[in-house]
Amino acid sequence: MRKIQRGAGYLGELSLIESATNDEALVYAKQARTPDNYMVCIEVNIERTHRWDRSRVVDSNHWKKTNTEAMEVIGPIRMLS
Repeated sequence: MRKIQRGAGYLGELSLIESATNDEALVYAKQARTPDNYMVCIEVNIERTHRWDRSRVVDSNHWKKTNTEAMEVIGPIRMLS
């Protein structure tokens, strides 16, 4: 069983979606990469296998693949003028 984690807001609210296959998990993970979330992960047997982080700029939806062991950055989103 694969789990897709979506972290929303700077307080780190967490939601989980379960998936039966890797391909299905990758589809759900792609759908979860929206401005409402700041991090999306895929876990298999409690181990993260994939992770994406969103750019921490207001109204940005730029995502980058991140090392699953990287430290999670929690805090307010920066305002750029």
